[in-house]
Amino acid sequence: MKDKTYIEELLNSFDVLFTVASKNGKLLFANNAVFSKLGYSRKEILEMNVLDLHPDEYREEAIIVFDEMIKGNKEFCNIPLKKKDGSNIPVETKAWEAKWLGRDCIFGISSNLSKQREAFDKLQKYFEINPIPIAISDAETGIFIDVNESFLQTLGYLRDEVLGRTSDDLGLFVDPNDRKEITASILKNGKVENAEIRFRTKDGAIRSGLFSGTVIRTQTGNVFLTIMSDITEKISLTEDLLRKESLLRIAVEASIKFLNNINPGNLQSTIDSIIESVGKFYDVDRSYVFIFSDDLKYSSNTNEWCNEGIEPQKENLQNIPSEILSWWIDKLKKGEIINISDVDLLPPEASDIKEILQSQQIETLIVFPLSRGTELVGYFGFDLVGRKRQWQNEEIESVMIFARMITSGFIMLKSEVVEMKVKEQLKSLDLAKDRFLANLSHEMRTPLNGIIGYTELLKSLSLDNEQKEYLSNIETCSKGLLQLVNDILDLSRIKAGTIKLKEEPFYFLKLVNWLKSFFKKQAHDKGIKLLFNIDSSITGLLVGDEERIKQVFINIIGNSIKFTENGKISISCTKRSQDSRELILDVSIKDTGIGVSEEIQKIIFEPFAQENKEYTSERGAGLGLSICKNLIEIMGGNIDIKSLKGRGTTVNFSLRLNKIIETHQIKNIERKRALEKKIKNISILLAEDDTISARLFMEMLKKMGLTCKHVISGTEAFKSVKEKNYHIIFMDVRMPEMDGITATRKIRKMKKGEDQPAIIAVSAYATTEEENNCLKAGMNSYITKPIDMNRIIEIIEKYGKAPVKHNPRKKVNSRSKCISVMMKETQIDEKTCEELIEAFIKQSKSLTKIIREKITIGNTEDVSRPLHRLKGSSANIRAKHIYDNIVQAEKSFIEKDMEKVLTLTGIIEEHIETLAR
Repeated sequence: MKDKTYIEELLNSFDVLFTVASKNGKLLFANNAVFSKLGYSRKEILEMNVLDLHPDEYREEAIIVFDEMIKGNKEFCNIPLKKKDGSNIPVETKAWEAKWLGRDCIFGISSNLSKQREAFDKLQKYFEINPIPIAISDAETGIFIDVNESFLQTLGYLRDEVLGRTSDDLGLFVDPNDRKEITASILKNGKVENAEIRFRTKDGAIRSGLFSGTVIRTQTGNVFLTIMSDITEKISLTEDLLRKESLLRIAVEASIKFLNNINPGNLQSTIDSIIESVGKFYDVDRSYVFIFSDDLKYSSNTNEWCNEGIEPQKENLQNIPSEILSWWIDKLKKGEIINISDVDLLPPEASDIKEILQSQQIETLIVFPLSRGTELVGYFGFDLVGRKRQWQNEEIESVMIFARMITSGFIMLKSEVVEMKVKEQLKSLDLAKDRFLANLSHEMRTPLNGIIGYTELLKSLSLDNEQKEYLSNIETCSKGLLQLVNDILDLSRIKAGTIKLKEEPFYFLKLVNWLKSFFKKQAHDKGIKLLFNIDSSITGLLVGDEERIKQVFINIIGNSIKFTENGKISISCTKRSQDSRELILDVSIKDTGIGVSEEIQKIIFEPFAQENKEYTSERGAGLGLSICKNLIEIMGGNIDIKSLKGRGTTVNFSLRLNKIIETHQIKNIERKRALEKKIKNISILLAEDDTISARLFMEMLKKMGLTCKHVISGTEAFKSVKEKNYHIIFMDVRMPEMDGITATRKIRKMKKGEDQPAIIAVSAYATTEEENNCLKAGMNSYITKPIDMNRIIEIIEKYGKAPVKHNPRKKVNSRSKCISVMMKETQIDEKTCEELIEAFIKQSKSLTKIIREKITIGNTEDVSRPLHRLKGSSANIRAKHIYDNIVQAEKSFIEKDMEKVLTLTGIIEEHIETLAR
C-alpha cells in the first residue's frame, strides 16, 4: 500500500494527463491533471470507460487507433479529449500495456496541445491570408500539398488545378534549371533565400520573382515550404529609375556646360556635346539643331550628331528656304511637336518634306520647336534611318528639357551679343566721361593751382583793406570753383567704387572746435546763432577719415547757413551705442531756414537736386548732399532729412567710428607726430615743366624753411638723380621729352638698395587710372593739383627722414622655375607644363582685363569670381608670387578697397608678362 500511495503521489505531481484502464477500457486510475484539465470529479472518472474521454464523433476512430498503438503499429494518437463542459482539448496520446497492482492494464499519457494548436491555427491563418504566394510540396516528388490564395491569384490557377501536380507539370519555371538548382540547394543547405527567377503564369505571361524555401520535417516525411514574391513591377521601376537617373545626369552635365560656356566662342561645341549625349541615350541615328534666320525665311543645320554608319547631312542642309517647309514651320510656330512614326504616312501638303526625308532613308522622326513665347528660334530633332519607332509621352516630355535648354542657350547668346554691344557703348560713354573729367581736372586745376597758391602768398604781405577785400573775393571764388571740381570727381569715384577712406586717429571734440571756428564768421555775418550741444562723454581718440567727416559737416552746416536768414542753427551729437572697439554717434543739424518742399525731399540726395533748377553761386550745383549721403553710407552710417516749407530743416545722420582707448596707443601716436616734426636737411628734387606751378611749389617749401632743385623734364630729372642722391622727388607726370612715369622707371632701374628716393607723382589728372599707372611705375604716392601745403607737409614728414628703400618687384615667376616645380611636384612632363603655362597666360590676361572693366564701371560684385579663378590656376602652375598677390587682392576686395585691387592687378599683370617671356 505504501508503494501504491507513493506511485499515485508521484503521478499526481505530473502536469500530463495519466490514466490506467482495464483491458476492456474501464478507468481504474487518473491523476490530478485529468481532473483539473477535463473538469470531472474522481467519482465520475472512475465510472467512465477510457473511450468516454473522447468526443462521440471520434469514438470509432479512437478504438482503431488505440488498437494499433497497443500492437505497436502506431506511436501516437492525436484524437482530442472531451471536457465535462463539452469542449475539446487537443492532445497527443501514447498508450501501452503494463501491470497495475499486479493485473494487466492499459496505460495512457496525454500531452495538452492547446498552445501548439493555437500556434498552428495562427500559422494556418497566416498561410491563407498572406499576400505573398506560399506553397507546401512533397520534398521527394515535388507534388503540391497545399497553396495559399495569393499563390492562386498570382499564377491565375484554381486550387484543384494545382494540388496533386508539380511545378514541372504546370510549367511554372521559365528555365527548368532554376527549379533544379533551387531544389538541390534546399536539400543540401536546408533552405534557399531570394533566388531570382522568371516564372510563367497560366495565361503564359512571363514575370520575375524572388524565391525562398525551407525544409519542414513531419512525422509522415519532409515537405518544402516555399514563398515567392513577384518583383516584376519593382524590376521595371528600377530599370525606369536607372534610365531616368542617366537622363538626369545628362541633363545636369548639359546644364553645367551651358552655365560655364555660354559665350559666342564655345556655344556650338557645347550643343554638339549635348545632342550627342541625348542621341546616344535614346538610341537614335541622327540628332540635330536647325536655326532660323531673323526673318524666318531660311533655316540651317547648325549642329549634328550621327550614329555609327549614318552619313552626315549637315553640309547639304544649309539655307533651306522656308517655303518648302511651310507645313513643318506652321506646326512649329504653333508650338507643336512634329512626331512622325512613319514617313510614308505624311499628308499630301508635306510632300516636299516627305521627299527630302525619304532621300535620306529616314522612316521615323520627332522634332521639337526651339521657341520662347512667340519667338521661334529653330528646331531640335531625332531621325531613325531604316527603322521605325513609337515615342512614349514620357520620353517626349524628357526631350523637351533639352529643347528648352538649347533654346535658352541661343536666346542667352543673342541677348549677350546685344548686351555686349550695349556694354561697349556704355564703356565708350564712361571712357568719354572719364576723359572729360580728367581734362576738366587738368584744365581747371592747373590755373587754380596758381590762383590759390599765390593768394596764400599774397595774404602774408602788407595789404590795405581794399586789397584784402579783393583778395578775399578771389580766394572765395577760386575755392568755390575748386570745390565744384572736387565734388564732380568725388561723385565719379563714388559711382565707380574707387573712393578710399582713411582710417586715422583724431579727436572728435577737436574737430567740433574747428567747426565752431570755421563757421563762426559766416553765422555772425548773417546774424544767426550757431549752437553746439555735444555729449560730454565723447572723449578720447577715435579712428576714421577726419577730412571726409569734416566734408559732411561743412556741406550740411554750410547749407543751413546758406538758406537761413534769421534764427538759429542747432548742432547736437549723442552716443547711440558703443562697445570696447566701436562707437556710433547720432548727429542732428536743425535750422530755422526756408525749408524744402516734400517733392524735393524725395530726391534731395540725388545728384544736382535743387529746389530751383537753375545753378547759381548761391545755391551751388546740388552735389553736396548726394556726396554726403554716399560718404556716410560708406562709413557704415545713414542719413535722412525732415523739412517744412518756410519752417526749417533737420538733417539727421549717424557716424560709425572705431575707438582708441589704450594709453599706449595714444602715446605712440603722439610720439610719432612729434618725431615727424623734427625733419631737417632734406634733399628735394622738383620735376615740373609749368613755370608758375614750379615757382608756387618752391615758395611753399620756402615757407617751411626748405629748398629744392628744379628741373623741367624727365630727362633732366634722371640726369640729376645720377649725379646726386635725393630724399624726395616730386615728379610731374606729364612733361616734354621724357614724362614722369618713364623717368621713374629709369630711376628705379638705376638706383639700388639704400639709394632709392621717394618719388611722388604730381598731376592735374585726378583719376584712379592715372594714380594706378604712377604706382605701377614705382612711385610711392600721388598728389593732385592744386597742391595743398598740408599734403606736402604730410609727404615730407613721411618720406623726409632718409632715402627710401625701394624694392622693385622681382621677376620671380620665371617660366623655368614654374616648370621645374611643376615637374617635381606633379610628375608631369616638361612639354605638358609648357602647354599649361601658355593656357594660364592666355586665360589670365582675359581675367585681369575683366577685373579692370568691372571696377571701372562700378560693377564690383562681379570681381570676386575672376579673382578666384586666377588664384586657383596660378596655384596649379606653381606661380607663387602671382598667387600671393591674388590672395592680397581678394583680401582688399573683401575690405572694399578697389584702388588696392587695381594696384595689385597691375602687379599681377607684370608677373604674367614676365612669365610669358
